Amino acid sequence: MAIKTADTGILTNPVIAIKGGGDLATGIALRLYMSGFTRLFIMEATAPTVIRRKVAFASAVYDHSVEVEGVTAVLAESPEEIPDIWDKGEIPVLADPVWQSLTKHPPHVLVDAVIAKKNLGTRMQDADLTIGLGPGFTAGEDVDLVIETQRGHNLGRLIYNGSAAANTSQPEAVMGITRDRLLRAPCSGEFKSGAAIGDRVVPGQILGHVGKRPVTSKIKGVVRGLIHDGLQVNNGRKIGDVDPRNRPRYCFTVSDKARSLGGSVLEAVLGRINRPTARIAGIILAAGTGTRMGKLKQLLPFRGKPILACPLDQGSAAGLSPVILVLGHEAETVKKSIGKTKADILVNPDYAGGMASSVVAGVRRLDAHPQVKGALFLLGDQPLVSRAVIRDIIKTAEKHPDRIIIPVFQGKRGNPVYFGRCYFDDLKTLSGDTGGRSLFRQFPEAVLEVPVETDAILTDIDTPEDYNALCQKEAR
Repeated sequence: MAIKTADTGILTNPVIAIKGGGDLATGIALRLYMSGFTRLFIMEATAPTVIRRKVAFASAVYDHSVEVEGVTAVLAESPEEIPDIWDKGEIPVLADPVWQSLTKHPPHVLVDAVIAKKNLGTRMQDADLTIGLGPGFTAGEDVDLVIETQRGHNLGRLIYNGSAAANTSQPEAVMGITRDRLLRAPCSGEFKSGAAIGDRVVPGQILGHVGKRPVTSKIKGVVRGLIHDGLQVNNGRKIGDVDPRNRPRYCFTVSDKARSLGGSVLEAVLGRINRPTARIAGIILAAGTGTRMGKLKQLLPFRGKPILACPLDQGSAAGLSPVILVLGHEAETVKKSIGKTKADILVNPDYAGGMASSVVAGVRRLDAHPQVKGALFLLGDQPLVSRAVIRDIIKTAEKHPDRIIIPVFQGKRGNPVYFGRCYFDDLKTLSGDTGGRSLFRQFPEAVLEVPVETDAILTDIDTPEDYNALCQKEAR
């Protein structure tokens, strides 16, 4: 059972979902499992094209169960079977190419180990901690962190800002051999093997067929991997691997690279669990009437969603918890438009009295959350404020939880603004439409400015002209 620490609220036995069950993903799963993180599940394709099948939990899709280095993974027919498999001390594997299991068992940690060279749909909001392996991910945008997968000095390095090295399309060298150690389909068709993983082979030896055309080894070595019999493949697709080191036991144990990446994921998970952080709430103010807009501006379309979805998504993805959404004018219509959300929705009946009434309502809601050290106030009509900006403020607030923290762009103060819990009672006395600005003057010594590199903190959408300018900027 998951346990939360008293100070941080972070889970010490989290649910960890892994996309992909190939040899690298399996090395990650093993490292986590052997370190005590046993609530894992793996999602794979319905017909995995995994090559190193003897050390890949993806093989459970074909064989129902597979054991790698003493740990057993079992095919789960549905997400409902996951807890029972956990109880048996095994790792569930699901044939779930669109990752529906994530909605049935929302993970605390999500590892995208598909190694697809591009992001196939992982988002930061999919879990409390999201990790992407290899190129295709950008830390701070679509995942929390990226792990370098390219061999060399940086293999396994945790990247918290930016991306991994670009794919070179050059196979990694083994004993100086690169492309010649790979087996590729000579044409499109069905693959039938003529050798077994672990067999010693010589140059020119036939290892299988695609259709009627033979697949031959170019080098002497050991068959380290072959795709599953009966799979349809396209011309040129990688379907196997011959290891020139000529050591059969290497075919049945996790590789050095997989162990390295597993250690990196373990570092990331333990780092999140053990890192002391101040818990910071998000209060999104979206109760206004939109008088100057002439319509309900919270529902204006932007990036395929209502504008209000932007601060909701960014705040949650940045780690604010809890996230309180304060609505007022046409609250039920707004609720329906944003759909399912993890936010705590609060309807302010006094919204017509000005923004301060929504600030007060949001702060009062935090009376039920004594563990919260402070709150970041986001505006529902600032869709361009990114999670990177929010995180910059959060990092500053974790070091200075009892301050008032304001983002600044080129000398101009903007939003969102953070207030430490020691100012909550003062915030509850506000009135009118000025928000917490009066506290800047009342407590100037407490104000801490955080420089940011975007004017998004200054840009809110009040008029049709503002909205048109926003859409034109996005189009560029």
